Amino acid sequence: MDLWSSSSSSSLSDNVLVDSRDGRIYKTVTIGMQTWMAEDLKLEYNHGSATSFCYETTDFINGIYDSLCSEYYGRVYTWAAAMDSAGIYSSKGGCGYHVVCSLVNPVRGICPEGWHLPSEAEFTALRDYVGDDYEGSNGGTKLKATAGWCGAGGNGVDEFGFSAIPTPNRSANGNLDINFICTKAVYWGASQEIATEECYGSTCKIYNDPFKKSGCTSLGCPEYFDASINAVGMSLRYDWHGVILGYTDKRAAYSVRCIKD
Repeated sequence: MDLWSSSSSSSLSDNVLVDSRDGRIYKTVTIGMQTWMAEDLKLEYNHGSATSFCYETTDFINGIYDSLCSEYYGRVYTWAAAMDSAGIYSSKGGCGYHVVCSLVNPVRGICPEGWHLPSEAEFTALRDYVGDDYEGSNGGTKLKATAGWCGAGGNGVDEFGFSAIPTPNRSANGNLDINFICTKAVYWGASQEIATEECYGSTCKIYNDPFKKSGCTSLGCPEYFDASINAVGMSLRYDWHGVILGYTDKRAAYSVRCIKD
């Protein structure tokens, strides 16, 4: 796809992406063979249950979201919004909660033309390139920004220019996670693969996500591994040095970092 043509809805030059849909300019960064947005997406998207939200200090605490987005924080999106379930920018509509989509990567979703939502494989390639093996390496520290994270040692070194910042998010039940403003960043992906799971007594652990557990039943952990309910996300945390890949409820609202086609 020619990103320089006049018909394109975005342009890329000197590590900058211009999204002509709203005129916003984003930094970009090449890490290995991948080119990523180096800022969180800010495009407003609200179509039915496919919604996005913004963080503004006063309104966020009072449970009210402004339509305008902070230039520091991007918007956070339900998975349906991230996937462009209304089909505004792509022909693939209808993805959302309690829907199993037939996906063929790359999936543009809400991303600018010439860019797409990362697949689980692309998240994995990023994690592997920055040297994270889940067993205690510091790939997450290399991706995190040098300021904005909670706690002593929470900030990163931003070795590659990915500049991940902690972002407020909206939980699956609609609650505002105001207690997590500086603790984590979660990025939606375009994969619904069922994760490997195993019961440990009364708890269930999702491989590649040491923080997510649920009660086991005789069926294992069916809800966490239901592709109609959950989609893949990449998470970075203030208290964890690695890169976390796991599955999360599609009704939650998280950030979007697009990757170049």
